Amino acid sequence: MGVPIPIENTIIIFTGDHGQEFNDNKRNFWGHGGNYTDYQIKVPMVVYWPGQKSGNYGHTTSHLDIAPTLMMDLFGCQNSISDYSDGRHLLDPKGRDWLLVGGYFNYAIREVERITTAYATGNYEIFDLSNRVIKDAKLPCC
Repeated sequence: MGVPIPIENTIIIFTGDHGQEFNDNKRNFWGHGGNYTDYQIKVPMVVYWPGQKSGNYGHTTSHLDIAPTLMMDLFGCQNSISDYSDGRHLLDPKGRDWLLVGGYFNYAIREVERITTAYATGNYEIFDLSNRVIKDAKLPCC
């Protein structure tokens, strides 16, 4: 059996990989994996980091942001984040224009006002944030 590690030397991160929807948008979606609305993609994240100031943050982050935060603040990495990650520092409050989110069967570009879901067939659909198709919506051009 190993030697116990004192909690004052341990960073603990609690989060989840997806949310759960309980027909919140009244579109008969239950659980997860059916769409990319807030109810299915937003998860809490709690970080215990000894010696760091505590606080509550409400800006959008991604799980991709965990590695850059650890690399910079724990390991002292001075490389540009783009050298090793598509994320950014967890405490960077700068807004995001979009997030890439995905499941087992498709993926989506989650923008501020819409969700563009791409399917394995090559087809796509553009939805509003309640998962209703936006009629005549187009992909951005060049």
